Amino acid sequence: MQLISEKKFREDLFYRLHVLPIHLPPLRQRPTDILVLARHFLGRYGQEERKNFSGFSPEAANWLISGEWPGNVRQLQNLVRRLVVMFDGGEISASMAKAADIEGQHRPNSPGASNDARTKLYPADVAAGATYYRKCGRSVRWQYFAGGGGA
Repeated sequence: MQLISEKKFREDLFYRLHVLPIHLPPLRQRPTDILVLARHFLGRYGQEERKNFSGFSPEAANWLISGEWPGNVRQLQNLVRRLVVMFDGGEISASMAKAADIEGQHRPNSPGASNDARTKLYPADVAAGATYYRKCGRSVRWQYFAGGGGA
């Protein structure tokens, strides 16, 4: 209500959105949801890209569950999308997940690879993904943020 009184949020929009308030805890507080969501996104994006993924290895599953996920479901969704673009199929290993985890460098407690390893892997993976997208006739703009920068 404070934002409405400060004219920073429209009152009519507030009442449209406030019909049924829903409290949803952050993804890191719902570890049982992480693999369910990751498998759903893997199946969905794998089908879109016509790639056959069999799921996540136990190590990759543990790595996903142990993440902080400050970006919640959207961050998990983006990670799985990158996995599908970067790899050809099969079982997702922990090293594959770490290679696709570009946001992990912004999570100090991330179980992901070190910044050096990720910086060395990511440009080549972006080039491979961009090449794949060009072959499919899709237009995509890739950005790489080195070091402390980020999306």
